[in-house]
Amino acid sequence: MKRFNLTEETEYLGRNGTFRCIAFELFEFDYNGKKIQIAPINSKNDRASCYIEIPKKDLSEFINKLKELL
Repeated sequence: MKRFNLTEETEYLGRNGTFRCIAFELFEFDYNGKKIQIAPINSKNDRASCYIEIPKKDLSEFINKLKELL
């Protein structure tokens, strides 16, 4: 598991509304390690009850799309 701390607070939308986000946890998911999960860390330093799953084979394209936003 890796943690990525943000330089400023952002927000994420959870089941019960919008919350402050101070970091993300990144970790491999599924039994074969074929996916990455990204989970927000809330302002209480707890992992939120939501996440994004990205197949590892799609990570390069995902990163390229993020770079296009810069």
